[in-house]
Amino acid sequence: MEKAAILLMVLFTFCGKFSEFFDLWTTTVLHEKDVTSTEDIPDFISLVSRHGYPAEEHQITTEDGYVLHVHRIPGSPKSPPAPGKPVVYIQHGILGASVLFVLGGPDKDLAYILADAGYDVWLGNARGNTYSRSHKILSPDTDRRFWQFSYHEIAIYDVSAAIDYALYKTDRKSLVYIGHSMGSTMSLVLLSTKLEYNDKVHLVINLATVCNRRQSNYFVNFFKDNGWLLKSLMTAGGMTEIMPRSARYSRLFHNMCSDGSALQEFCVSALRNTTGFDPDVLDFKLLVEAFTHNPAGASAQTFVHFYQNMIAGRLQMYDHGVMGNLARYRQITPPAYNLENVVTPVVMIYGKGDPIAPPEESLDLLGILKNARAESVPHDNFGHMDFLWAKNVKRLLQDRILEIISEFSERR
Repeated sequence: MEKAAILLMVLFTFCGKFSEFFDLWTTTVLHEKDVTSTEDIPDFISLVSRHGYPAEEHQITTEDGYVLHVHRIPGSPKSPPAPGKPVVYIQHGILGASVLFVLGGPDKDLAYILADAGYDVWLGNARGNTYSRSHKILSPDTDRRFWQFSYHEIAIYDVSAAIDYALYKTDRKSLVYIGHSMGSTMSLVLLSTKLEYNDKVHLVINLATVCNRRQSNYFVNFFKDNGWLLKSLMTAGGMTEIMPRSARYSRLFHNMCSDGSALQEFCVSALRNTTGFDPDVLDFKLLVEAFTHNPAGASAQTFVHFYQNMIAGRLQMYDHGVMGNLARYRQITPPAYNLENVVTPVVMIYGKGDPIAPPEESLDLLGILKNARAESVPHDNFGHMDFLWAKNVKRLLQDRILEIISEFSERR
């Protein structure tokens, strides 16, 4: 069952024709239900506004021409918008979007809880996802050059631009950065590469830190052993974009994971072996609802970059091949990111049941980062997606995040 579930997930992710066939099969043979078209799905502004919170969308153009949409919750019914509030910036992970931090409502989601506590909350959207699938010149649908980026470019161009914009709009000198999964990776890339951002970010809180140094589980080992084949298939098929938000993917995951589905066992097995899953922890109904918004799309090159890091066992720049590396880096292999350049305090919170970002990932970084500490969520089976959608996420995580921010604010 484990191998079959993981294989099914991989086929969904990297084989568009298979997902089209499976979508047709579930809706015609199994008679699973259809879902709403993407045009009817509420966006970030609608989701936040329905709870009485102010919400804004800001357009930013990066140095290399990508057009991003950054979201903001400047206040709440408990703490109305006002100038001078401290700023918190939240960055999603791979295939994600800002909307993932506002699906559970004010009693659960970090964005609302921070706004209630008096923070001016900004949420980024990486190039290529639902909210940032645009460029001044390049078309995401017809120009392959649009998709020639990985988490490196997202960190260097997108996150830096969003931070600069948020600080400019709020007239603040620095902010708190909170990253989940790939969002944590990008904090390390940005601060180790563009050193001036160590002054603009006075605290990093990384949830489920991914740096590809100590990952070892069935799912990761599957990609280590077979990533070359998946990369070849993507190249042969001309695949540049992975899992954009669509009605088809919404149907697929709803039909697999909803209560009563004949395929729910496969869904549960896939989640257990890829992200960690404990039904007593994860709010499964909220996860199924999230499939309406997620996956939100990513570049194939981002997946390839993570695969390269898995093989290398370190956080390094993208491997463009010998000639490409010589042209870009003046050496035949890609350089590792110099994490000793990160001087901003970094607090890493990990889940003991997270196979993607196991405790060793965070603990290993303690010997490299100059000003870091790590702690676990107080639950033995806390997995990768529980950081977003655990049933008791406020008690297990969000309240602790508020304590950490307050602690470092008092030190400044």
